[in-house]
Amino acid sequence: LACSLYELRPLLRRLGFDLPVPKIANSTDPWRAYSVGGGAGDPRRMNVGNINMRINNCDAAWSSGVLVMSQQVQNVAWRLYRSPKYPAEKAMFFDPYVAFVKHLCRVWAQHSNVIAVELLNEPPVGGLPDLHAARGVRSDLFDFYAAVTRALDADSSVPRAPLAVEDITGNNGQVALTLALLDAIGIESVISKDSIQALSRYASTGRLVLSFHWYPPFNSDDSMATW
Repeated sequence: LACSLYELRPLLRRLGFDLPVPKIANSTDPWRAYSVGGGAGDPRRMNVGNINMRINNCDAAWSSGVLVMSQQVQNVAWRLYRSPKYPAEKAMFFDPYVAFVKHLCRVWAQHSNVIAVELLNEPPVGGLPDLHAARGVRSDLFDFYAAVTRALDADSSVPRAPLAVEDITGNNGQVALTLALLDAIGIESVISKDSIQALSRYASTGRLVLSFHWYPPFNSDDSMATW
């Protein structure tokens, strides 16, 4: 498994599946003028001025999967899901994230029309294209969710808001397809026993919602049943 997913690209193509990859419109040192501390260009306008950013973070790039397959997204997702387990990462990622979730819980308490606080929207697979790094990413995601529930319950000042959680990709039909693909290339899709117990405890208090996206016709009842 210590290989790149892109090494499997020819095989995946023969199976009818291709990997979306970030596009390059200008290969003549396109990042220099928009690098923080580079002395040229305004970092506040990175996304506006850099053509390579523009073609990789637009709606079309999101829909085609290019954005989530970028190294930046894959790296951040992998680190975020694992952040509760490592002190330095916990201080950098997890603790500020939990502080924001606590704020949202307090906002929830002030608005009776708000159902829950959703922790992540369409969480991507993390760690790709390195298959070894991506191994266990679904378990890491649910470990992350479980760690959030523990952090909230440990603070009695936080309103007991329901949490909404999504599986990998946030789309039930795609989740099944994603898990089948992950299993086929050797990436574990199991959820740890500790996380199941933590989430089950939270659910037993009526505060856990399974959230998923439904986009007909692909995600109609009939099409989802095929997965």
